[in-house]
Amino acid sequence: MSLITGQEGSDSHGKGKDLASGDEIKSGRRIDQKGSKEDSHILFTFGNKEELERFLRCENCFIAFFDRDQLGRPRFEIWQIKPSSEAVRRVFKSYWAEQLNGSGSKWRSRQLNLRIYPDRSRERFHPVFLSLEPRLVYLARDLNGDGTATPEVFKVTIPDPPDISVIAGHAGNRILGEKEKEIPLPTDLRERLMLAAGIFSELGVERLRRLTQWRKLTQQPINTGFDILAQHMVSLVTGIRGTGSNARGLDLEDGSEIKSVAHMGGQDRPRWDCGRDWKRILGWKDLYLVQWDRNRREMLRVRVSKPQMDEFRTLVSAYREKYPGSDNFQLHPIYGRSGMDRDRNVAKNSCGNLDLELLAMLEEEDSGSVHVVGGDLDESVEPEVPG
Repeated sequence: MSLITGQEGSDSHGKGKDLASGDEIKSGRRIDQKGSKEDSHILFTFGNKEELERFLRCENCFIAFFDRDQLGRPRFEIWQIKPSSEAVRRVFKSYWAEQLNGSGSKWRSRQLNLRIYPDRSRERFHPVFLSLEPRLVYLARDLNGDGTATPEVFKVTIPDPPDISVIAGHAGNRILGEKEKEIPLPTDLRERLMLAAGIFSELGVERLRRLTQWRKLTQQPINTGFDILAQHMVSLVTGIRGTGSNARGLDLEDGSEIKSVAHMGGQDRPRWDCGRDWKRILGWKDLYLVQWDRNRREMLRVRVSKPQMDEFRTLVSAYREKYPGSDNFQLHPIYGRSGMDRDRNVAKNSCGNLDLELLAMLEEEDSGSVHVVGGDLDESVEPEVPG
């Protein structure tokens, strides 16, 4: 976003300003969809009236969206809306009208899930999105199917309403929904950990190295994007496949949940957000906590752990009793001033701490190898990728 807008970031993720100018950034993605579960949305939520009013004073809100066009080609769009405009203020003040006049439920329980395209559609825009008078400022997609992103539109004015033909691609020869050939997960833990080393190196270490270089230019955070990678990591460590769903539905086929945090410095305090659906939380078969950070040698590390579920449920119940009005149960990894703190495998909460069972740990090494700990494995390995 900084490269397109020319504005530096604030090196903050989740809290504080997104861009140094005070402009907001929102994002969404819809790359693979399972039935109706993966309908991507842009989330807007505010903790109180002051937060909403602060947003409505912003000059710009930029919305980045990743998906595929009608031919299945990767597509990246950046849209601009003007929060201070009458069109945006009308929609947002109407949606939060009860909260603004004091008669509605809690602010955090009211969320606007904005869709650029209607559910299961790429051929038209969502009417609520159009009502915000959006402007397309950037569009790039892989036209040749070779992974090369081709910028097609750069800071142009799209007719009002925006012209879907500019974005959608051709309707013929539709390939969306084609089923990819599946590769069975190995049953042997050692073999799966070797594959985990491959995804850690290829999509973790290399990606972070490149983002770190880009941050020197953009001043944007590098903690982002590790949540989806964590789901792949847990499936490799546990041998349990996912359900193809992100944000909705079950994370793993056996009814277990995955939560991930990334802490590479910056202003934010990392946390595992579990939400407020108490029945669902207490019904998780297992909870896998993934923690991305740097070890004492400042090399990338990931840990996959889980709490003892009886202890977890007891902690959740204690929290509900102490904070009956809370709308988000959180766990925090321990990061203190001591270098030893970052090695503690503990999740803490205001009602108590949970000791975590370490299932696997992978660490970057100077040689390019990956140090893997898990099962009976405790050695440096050369990364592998599935064939």
